[in-house]
Amino acid sequence: MNTLITDVLHYYQEPHRRYHTWDHVMDMVSRYLKHRSHYKLERWEEEILIEAIYWHDVVYHIPKKELSNE
Repeated sequence: MNTLITDVLHYYQEPHRRYHTWDHVMDMVSRYLKHRSHYKLERWEEEILIEAIYWHDVVYHIPKKELSNE
């Protein structure tokens, strides 16, 4: 598996995460795909959107005292 993909998956599986997980990312992709005809994006725009979904929460550092943000 590509090292970059492995790193992304690793971040989304961090133990402090409750909501911002890989399941959250896949849910967002699924929702987009379900409604894609509404947006009428060009292929390159769709690729950028899906890439943005993959990366949008990859780094999610919050102070220990505020773990409820997750």
